[in-house]
Amino acid sequence: MYAPTIERAVPVPLERLAWLGAGALAAVLVTVGVGLLFLCASTALDELRTT
Repeated sequence: MYAPTIERAVPVPLERLAWLGAGALAAVLVTVGVGLLFLCASTALDELRTT
């Protein structure tokens, strides 16, 4: 018995995925930047030990 195979292409929204990835990257960079601002503001160089 012959059964034809049906192949369908799944549409992948690449442009929308790219925007989502760019937004996620921007959110991570903002989070890291805010963390570095707080880290630099609360850390004095003379408090750091070099042992």
